[in-house]
This record gives sequence, C-alpha cells and structure tokens, in this order.
Amino acid sequence: MPRPANVTHVVVAGHLGGGEVFNAGFWLAGAAPVNDAAANTLATAIAAAMETSGAQDAVLSLMSADCGIDHLRVYGYATAGGPATAVGEASFTGSTTGEGSGSGPLQVCLVSSLLTGVASRSGRGRIYWPVTATVVFANHLVDNAHVTDLANKLVLWFTAINLLAPPNIVSVVSPTHSVVNRVTSVRVDDRADIQRRHANQQVALFTQVAVL
Repeated sequence: MPRPANVTHVVVAGHLGGGEVFNAGFWLAGAAPVNDAAANTLATAIAAAMETSGAQDAVLSLMSADCGIDHLRVYGYATAGGPATAVGEASFTGSTTGEGSGSGPLQVCLVSSLLTGVASRSGRGRIYWPVTATVVFANHLVDNAHVTDLANKLVLWFTAINLLAPPNIVSVVSPTHSVVNRVTSVRVDDRADIQRRHANQQVALFTQVAVL
C-alpha cells in the first residue's frame, strides 16, 4: 500500500563527535505543505516551538559538548506515495551545543516511544536521541530527572505543533500499511539503547593487537 497523502516527516539533524551525524524524526498528519515556501514556514515554526517548549534544552542536556543539533527539515507528502512534494529547512535559535559533561560512546541513545493507544506496530513510533554525556548516567541507567524532563518537554513540544495552522498533528505513520494514528502519549525509560549504524560508521582512532 502507498504512503498516505497529507503527511509530513520532521527530522532534527545534528552532529556527533568525530564527524558523525544523527537524524531524529517523527511524522505529522494533516495539511502537508504543497511547496517549498510553505515547508520552510512550517519548519521554522516547529523549530521555534522546540526551543520555547524546552525540548531543545532537554535533548541538548543528553549530549556532550562536541555534539549538537544543526537544523530541522520537513518533507511534505501531499499525495499518496512517491517522493516529497515539498522540502523545507530551518535553523535553531538559542543554544545548539551539547550541555552535558563527560564523553561516552557515540552510538548510545535514549528512545522516546510515541504511543497512540493502538496495539500494533503501526500504532507505535520511536525517536532516537543521542546520549553522549556520561553525567546523565547513574548506576548504568539514565537518571530519572533526565528521563522525566525529556518525556514532559516532548509532550509540550508536540502539543505546540498540534496547535499550528494549518493543522498538522503529531502522528505515527506507517508508509507500508498506509495507516495514520495520532500520538496520545510519550514514553521514555531509563535504559539506554544502541544505534548500531553509528558504531558501523564510526572511525576507530586506535587499534591494538596482542599476539599470543
């Protein structure tokens, strides 16, 4: 089945230490932008809402100082299937540099699960946020304060997005099943996850071989 019409993919793009990059994305459903000018306007509004909601600081608090967020892109799909009909980009205001101390592995991340109340794979989404600041860990888990802050600030950000005009509602979109479900809650737990593609791309700076 084709991707549904009138959906928009939002991507927060950033950089990690050592020249690596990351992309954290989610979907909107409603009035997808029909041209690049409208996409740029939507991207600017979503980026501004990320800062005012506190979600920008919540994400940056998980990162070390050599990491950060760079820009926000939106890809509008006004028609079912096919390539994006509009692409927009916006820069962030305020701080965009990681605010946490310590420098951990680049492939570690904290997952925010997007829940819709629908009990199927098409009813759940995930966003992977880099966790490279070791200060956020306590007893090998992300401390409760950062977990709570991220969940609450993402809800504030998504609520602000849902109020934008024209309406674009934060949703879980299944391009393969042509299903759209509105996000009703965000779940974050204290167990860090792994983005293995970062590990595959990361260049080793030192190797030691010990011979028996």
